[in-house]
Amino acid sequence: MKEQHIRVSRTARYYTLGSAPSPSELWLVCHGYRQLARRFLPRFTGLDDGARLIVAPEGSSRFYLHDPAAGRHGKEVPVGASWMTR
Repeated sequence: MKEQHIRVSRTARYYTLGSAPSPSELWLVCHGYRQLARRFLPRFTGLDDGARLIVAPEGSSRFYLHDPAAGRHGKEVPVGASWMTR
């Protein structure tokens, strides 16, 4: 058995808060396990003073937030994200 590798392209999701054309500060904020960046970033709204750019990348491993034994999946089931795949 021989380990092989392939190169893949990924598209990552991220959200920003602040619209300063030349921000004096850049904040990179990372969500926790099972969270999504779009739900996490609003917690930083109070820091948006016009001089900061706050960027929240989202973990690229998304998964359903339910008991797999329930058998539900699709758009009606909430999802979370993680930075790790295993």
